[in-house]
Amino acid sequence: MITNRQTNIINYLVICVNDFAEEVFNKLSDTETGLYRESPAYVATLLKDEIANGKLVQMEV
Repeated sequence: MITNRQTNIINYLVICVNDFAEEVFNKLSDTETGLYRESPAYVATLLKDEIANGKLVQMEV
């Protein structure tokens, strides 16, 4: 049986995931970022780097 505390934790996690997904969608949809033109692999690498660094850092080419 799931306790009230577990239900609250699940609800909180769902809200966090939804907020994160909305933020990613907004960044991908923003024509100023240009991310909508990039390959999924490139965007995934940027996301992985952003998660690792705590912020978006584009490495020099």
